[in-house]
Amino acid sequence: MTFTVGGENAAQTLIIPICSDDIEEMGATRLPSWLQAYSLLPHMGERGELTWLHGRIGERDALLVGCGEASRLDTERIREAAGNAGRAVNKHKKERAAINLGELLKRCEHSRYIERNRPSMRK
Repeated sequence: MTFTVGGENAAQTLIIPICSDDIEEMGATRLPSWLQAYSLLPHMGERGELTWLHGRIGERDALLVGCGEASRLDTERIREAAGNAGRAVNKHKKERAAINLGELLKRCEHSRYIERNRPSMRK
Protein backbone atom coordinates (compact mmCIF):
# COMPACT_ATOMS: atom_id res chain seq x y z
CA MET A 1 0.00 0.00 0.00
CA THR A 2 1.28 3.47 -0.89
CA PHE A 3 0.31 6.63 0.98
CA THR A 4 0.80 10.07 -0.52
CA VAL A 5 0.79 12.97 1.91
CA GLY A 6 -0.31 16.29 0.48
CA GLY A 7 -1.55 15.08 -2.88
CA GLU A 8 -4.27 13.10 -4.54
CA ASN A 9 -3.08 12.50 -8.11
CA ALA A 10 -3.08 8.74 -8.74
CA ALA A 11 -4.72 7.64 -5.50
CA GLN A 12 -7.53 5.09 -5.46
CA THR A 13 -8.75 6.56 -2.19
CA LEU A 14 -8.71 10.13 -0.96
CA ILE A 15 -8.68 10.31 2.84
CA ILE A 16 -10.50 13.38 4.17
CA PRO A 17 -10.12 14.17 7.88
CA ILE A 18 -13.18 16.08 9.09
CA CYS A 19 -14.30 17.57 12.40
CA SER A 20 -17.87 17.31 13.66
CA ASP A 21 -18.29 21.11 13.66
CA ASP A 22 -17.27 21.24 9.97
CA ILE A 23 -20.33 19.21 9.01
CA GLU A 24 -22.72 21.41 10.96
CA GLU A 25 -21.18 24.66 9.69
CA MET A 26 -20.21 23.81 6.13
CA GLY A 27 -21.96 20.60 5.11
CA ALA A 28 -20.77 19.22 1.81
CA THR A 29 -18.75 22.35 0.93
CA ARG A 30 -15.87 20.85 2.95
CA LEU A 31 -15.64 18.05 0.38
CA PRO A 32 -13.86 18.22 -2.98
CA SER A 33 -16.22 19.25 -5.78
CA TRP A 34 -16.47 15.71 -7.14
CA LEU A 35 -18.00 14.56 -3.83
CA GLN A 36 -20.44 17.39 -3.12
CA ALA A 37 -23.42 15.31 -4.24
CA TYR A 38 -23.13 13.33 -0.98
CA SER A 39 -25.02 14.38 2.14
CA LEU A 40 -23.01 14.51 5.33
CA LEU A 41 -24.54 13.61 8.67
CA PRO A 42 -23.27 15.02 11.99
CA HIS A 43 -22.09 11.63 13.32
CA MET A 44 -19.63 11.31 10.40
CA GLY A 45 -17.30 13.85 12.03
CA GLU A 46 -17.27 12.23 15.46
CA ARG A 47 -13.97 10.97 16.80
CA GLY A 48 -13.11 7.53 15.41
CA GLU A 49 -15.92 7.51 12.83
CA LEU A 50 -15.06 6.13 9.37
CA THR A 51 -17.36 6.71 6.39
CA TRP A 52 -16.66 5.32 2.93
CA LEU A 53 -18.01 7.23 -0.06
CA HIS A 54 -17.58 4.88 -2.99
CA GLY A 55 -17.00 6.31 -6.45
CA ARG A 56 -18.47 4.85 -9.60
CA ILE A 57 -16.44 2.28 -11.51
CA GLY A 58 -13.17 3.89 -12.52
CA GLU A 59 -13.51 6.76 -10.05
CA ARG A 60 -11.70 7.06 -6.76
CA ASP A 61 -13.30 6.45 -3.39
CA ALA A 62 -13.22 8.82 -0.45
CA LEU A 63 -12.81 7.93 3.20
CA LEU A 64 -14.10 10.49 5.71
CA VAL A 65 -12.23 10.17 8.99
CA GLY A 66 -13.92 11.74 12.00
CA CYS A 67 -11.68 13.77 14.32
CA GLY A 68 -14.30 15.02 16.81
CA GLU A 69 -14.74 18.65 17.80
CA ALA A 70 -12.29 21.09 16.21
CA SER A 71 -11.75 22.84 19.56
CA ARG A 72 -10.35 19.58 20.99
CA LEU A 73 -8.13 18.78 18.02
CA ASP A 74 -4.51 18.03 18.88
CA THR A 75 -1.64 16.01 17.45
CA GLU A 76 -2.79 12.88 19.28
CA ARG A 77 -6.21 13.01 17.60
CA ILE A 78 -4.57 13.51 14.22
CA ARG A 79 -2.29 10.52 14.88
CA GLU A 80 -5.30 8.44 15.93
CA ALA A 81 -7.28 9.46 12.81
CA ALA A 82 -4.32 8.62 10.55
CA GLY A 83 -4.00 5.18 12.15
CA ASN A 84 -7.72 4.50 11.77
CA ALA A 85 -7.59 5.58 8.12
CA GLY A 86 -4.55 3.40 7.39
CA ARG A 87 -6.18 0.32 8.89
CA ALA A 88 -9.43 0.95 6.97
CA VAL A 89 -7.61 1.44 3.65
CA ASN A 90 -5.60 -1.73 4.24
CA LYS A 91 -8.73 -3.72 5.20
CA HIS A 92 -10.42 -2.65 1.93
CA LYS A 93 -7.27 -3.70 0.01
CA LYS A 94 -6.66 -0.31 -1.56
CA GLU A 95 -3.18 0.02 -3.03
CA ARG A 96 -2.84 3.82 -3.19
CA ALA A 97 -4.27 6.42 -0.84
CA ALA A 98 -3.70 10.15 -0.45
CA ILE A 99 -4.29 12.43 2.49
CA ASN A 100 -3.90 16.16 2.96
CA LEU A 101 -3.47 17.16 6.60
CA GLY A 102 -2.70 20.82 5.91
CA GLU A 103 -6.02 22.36 6.95
CA LEU A 104 -6.33 20.07 9.95
CA LEU A 105 -2.83 20.87 11.21
CA LYS A 106 -3.49 24.61 10.94
CA ARG A 107 -6.39 24.22 13.36
CA CYS A 108 -4.53 21.96 15.78
CA GLU A 109 -3.76 23.39 19.22
CA HIS A 110 -0.10 22.42 18.76
CA SER A 111 0.22 23.99 15.31
CA ARG A 112 2.60 26.74 16.46
CA TYR A 113 4.92 24.09 17.89
CA ILE A 114 4.71 22.03 14.69
CA GLU A 115 5.49 25.05 12.48
CA ARG A 116 8.45 26.07 14.65
CA ASN A 117 9.95 22.57 14.71
CA ARG A 118 9.19 21.39 11.18
CA PRO A 119 12.35 20.47 9.27
CA SER A 120 13.16 22.94 6.54
CA MET A 121 12.61 21.72 2.97
CA ARG A 122 15.00 24.36 1.55
CA LYS A 123 18.54 23.60 0.47
